[in-house]
Amino acid sequence: MALDGIFLQHLVAELHPLLVGGKISKIHQPSQSEILLTIRNQRQNYKLLFSTHPNFARCNITTQTFYQPDEPPMFCMLLRRFLDGGIIDDIQQVGLDRVIRFTIRHHDELGDLTYKTLILETMGRHSNLILLDQNDTIIDSIKRVSPSQNRFRTILPKQLYVAPPLDTRYDYRQIPSDLFANQSDETFIAQQLQGCSRRFARYLSEQLETRTQAEVFHDLYTNAPMPTAFRGEQEDFYWLDIFGGTSKYFTTLNSLLDDFFHDKDERDRIKQQTHNLAQFVNQELERNRRKLIKLQATLDDSENATIYQQMGDLLFANSWLVTPHTTEVTVTNFYDEAQQPLTIPLNSLLSVKQNAQKYFQKYTKAKTAQIIVKEQLEKTQAEIEYFDTLAQQLSQASTQDAQEIRFELEQQGYVRTRAKKHRRHMPKPTFERYISTTGTEIWVGKNNLQNEHLTFKSARRNYIWMHAKDLPGSHVVLCTETPDEATIRAGAYLAAYFSKGRESSSVPIDYLPIKQLKKPNGAKPGFVTYEQQKTIYIDPDIDLLPDLQK
Repeated sequence: MALDGIFLQHLVAELHPLLVGGKISKIHQPSQSEILLTIRNQRQNYKLLFSTHPNFARCNITTQTFYQPDEPPMFCMLLRRFLDGGIIDDIQQVGLDRVIRFTIRHHDELGDLTYKTLILETMGRHSNLILLDQNDTIIDSIKRVSPSQNRFRTILPKQLYVAPPLDTRYDYRQIPSDLFANQSDETFIAQQLQGCSRRFARYLSEQLETRTQAEVFHDLYTNAPMPTAFRGEQEDFYWLDIFGGTSKYFTTLNSLLDDFFHDKDERDRIKQQTHNLAQFVNQELERNRRKLIKLQATLDDSENATIYQQMGDLLFANSWLVTPHTTEVTVTNFYDEAQQPLTIPLNSLLSVKQNAQKYFQKYTKAKTAQIIVKEQLEKTQAEIEYFDTLAQQLSQASTQDAQEIRFELEQQGYVRTRAKKHRRHMPKPTFERYISTTGTEIWVGKNNLQNEHLTFKSARRNYIWMHAKDLPGSHVVLCTETPDEATIRAGAYLAAYFSKGRESSSVPIDYLPIKQLKKPNGAKPGFVTYEQQKTIYIDPDIDLLPDLQK
């Protein structure tokens, strides 16, 4: 992606009038690789996002909403200590490198005016956000780099900040007039110009084939940015339209970055914040599957309980055949229609009566085990269905959805409840709302708490309820008693899309009035039983989702 030095030059020019002179009023850290500053300037609040993600490193003003962790990470707390209430004094790019310096004036604990520098380095997997004091000594960074990782640049507290190696190539605004007179291929251009990505070098090479160097670079100096996103097989963006074909244009570079990276950031943020939760759910799922196999084997063994009773009876009936200290006896099995002989193993240290009693004890134990094992099988199967549902919900969850799933696991006693000082009040579950093409509202729950709330608390008893047949998935409610065919198909599509059958075709969807649902006593959130349902088969199609979104 073309977030090169030349792009950053135009981005800094756009940020400068908006943020310089602004006051930092809030500091948050939505994920391990992101910092969010709220800056008040010119009677307006701007949310400035810094990302050091290896693939999405950047800074831009965003309009998105970010989930805030219960407990701010250490680096976030440090930034609050040194930058909260500070004024952005200047924003500068280092040459045409992918390095931006934010100079911030701030009063320390004694009230003395001090200057701090926040440096963003957008360099792939080496991207970092570093806080310096006024002597360019590192206070801390979002990623610490030890001498064993990089001998040239150690990024640790109390170390002197060492800038990345200076780029000695040409600034595209100050190049010799004949630099590309004899050679203008993509590789040569990228080698000669600072801050020039391969994609931009390819564009310049194409331009230089039909135009002079003076004409091409004059346009670069004078033309205003035309923020463009390319939506092809390989998505890309740049500060001007270098793609052709299917492109989307934006009014500002900030809105371009905000739109382009939003979904990618959200997926990565959810992955970070739900990793431990998903790991726990998968472990519980596998543990119960292994338990089910063992229980089934135990049940199969206990099915042989009758043979133990028969052996005990046969021993009593044929006690005269048993000699002392023998290890087995062969008798006629009168329980067998063919009267086949049966060899019964014996404990040589026990009498005939004691051996018979041992077999009767095994019979009693096996019969009792059958009852217990069957109960355990039902419980284990229910656990597998429950955790399979949670795994499906986590795969499609937003950050808020994942937090509600964790809260549900706390309520069910599966995970330890967080300490009160670290636990925020869980708000009333919300659910997604859609509109069918005929104007009927459709509700979709993304987890068990949402499913429970929308089905039994928000919806009326005569509304139509839908769910993927025999698959983990969302509760879908059509907010009408008499849905038309278009609304039924829209609801069925949503029920299929938000289920484990999302990647399948012809997914069966059951539907019926909510008043026909039954919730067993003690059942887990979102679990219902029903009968007398109707079924429709539908193919999930992601292209229909934007048309239904409210």
